Amino acid sequence: MKSASCTTPAGRPSTLRPRLACKRGFLPSSPFLGALAYIRERRAGLSVYLDDPEVSIDTNHLERALRVISMGKKNWLFSWTELGAKHIGIVQSLLATCRLHDINPYGDFVDVLQRVGQHPASLVHQLTSRIWKEMFSANPLRSDLHDLGGRLTCAAA
Repeated sequence: MKSASCTTPAGRPSTLRPRLACKRGFLPSSPFLGALAYIRERRAGLSVYLDDPEVSIDTNHLERALRVISMGKKNWLFSWTELGAKHIGIVQSLLATCRLHDINPYGDFVDVLQRVGQHPASLVHQLTSRIWKEMFSANPLRSDLHDLGGRLTCAAA
């Protein structure tokens, strides 16, 4: 018997087959090769995880933050249209992101909605919650109603 080397049936070195697919302990369907293929397919995401220490290895914390949405499913049935339901999902996602970064959603929304018209499109990433908190949360743009806040509650009483 010949040794278990990577050769074709004709006895020549196999250059067409992947080396790991030869019978050197790893069958083409082995779990290890499956794991290597999984890593190769997700290389970009893995690079982000390895390069940025703030990126978590799983999304459990995000799923817990979005659990609030599933608790209100019956309420979302009354959004009337598919577009309305989509907009509810967008707002709920923004609210969950604000909670994740310990940001007051009202202050964030008011500031971002006022900045979006004057902010350069090439720097739109600065308006995402995480970067907004670092750059603009110390001095946010306010609504005209913000100045009336104290007077409105006194007038209502």
